[in-house]
Amino acid sequence: MKKVRFLLIFGWCWILVIFAEGFLCQNQKAYSLSFPDVSPDDPNYGYAYSYIMAMAEKGITTGYSNGTFGPGDSVTREQMAAFLVRAITGPGEPICDGNIPCKDTQPYFKDVTPDNILFKYIQKLKELKITKGCNPPESTLYCPDRAVTRAEMAAFLVRALEGDDPICKGGLPCSQTSPYFQDVSPNHPQFKYIQRLKE
Repeated sequence: MKKVRFLLIFGWCWILVIFAEGFLCQNQKAYSLSFPDVSPDDPNYGYAYSYIMAMAEKGITTGYSNGTFGPGDSVTREQMAAFLVRAITGPGEPICDGNIPCKDTQPYFKDVTPDNILFKYIQKLKELKITKGCNPPESTLYCPDRAVTRAEMAAFLVRALEGDDPICKGGLPCSQTSPYFQDVSPNHPQFKYIQRLKE
């Protein structure tokens, strides 16, 4: 448990460095990597340039195999697994329980097989208890090709940072707080994570 907690704290420190670097270096254009579709002058995505490039420099994103980043593309659940695991454990090969490379482990989800290029990251995301799959309570599927929803992103981020039972202001479990958003009721499956993310 201590090792997992250390990895999570280290990972979030890493993420904060990325965002701080992006914030402080908004006008910096001297990155060693580049994507042909990412520019600080882009009228639609220029605001994200320094964040994207900082993520690339740290090995959190590698872009597509054709060399582009796709700043306007939705992020799939399998891509999010890669981003989060690389941010938490670093850009190297993820190692799973038993000190086994995650790429050599038995699949946790029926719809994610070892031939999936991002298999190893999804395996690690499951071991870090950041994902429960996409079909609770069975949790036998991951839905790797599906776009990440805002609610799912809240769950991924909060679980990575604080675990599955976040505590909100006043020491209350977030599941017991009053809703911040009109369209997210306490019955929403991701309610507690959205509440915490808002705070």
